[in-house]
Amino acid sequence: MSVISNRSKVASYTAGILFGAGWWLLIDIIVYFNNIGKPKDKDPNDAITFLTFLPGIIGTIGFFLVNFLSRNSLGFTEETGITAGKSIYIVFAFTVTFAGLISGFWILFSNYVGKSYCKYGVFMVMQALCIFLSTFIFRFGRPIATETSQF
Repeated sequence: MSVISNRSKVASYTAGILFGAGWWLLIDIIVYFNNIGKPKDKDPNDAITFLTFLPGIIGTIGFFLVNFLSRNSLGFTEETGITAGKSIYIVFAFTVTFAGLISGFWILFSNYVGKSYCKYGVFMVMQALCIFLSTFIFRFGRPIATETSQF
């Protein structure tokens, strides 16, 4: 087995584990909130809102946007060059990915820090960080030779 295919497998598996762990963390804290946390700690109903899900949703969209366009299609050659549309698209995709992580920290500091239910915000940021890391491991961990593109 070649080094390139091993690197590709390790990067893909690692990215998948991190992505799944990110969503598992959020699902786990919501199950805890509904079954144990709310009755025991008397956490208010507004401890888990749509804002808790937002960084994960944005990060997931960013994951697919960043990894949709292969790195081969962004290579510059004298004949084809790089189209402006692809360049704008990849900048937009990375912006969405960073926005997922930044929104997680923003929501943590604005809604959760200093409150008795801060643990929900910390898990939300951990989810956003796992998805963020998985995006870049999947994008840059695989060698360019293993990527194909029809665009």
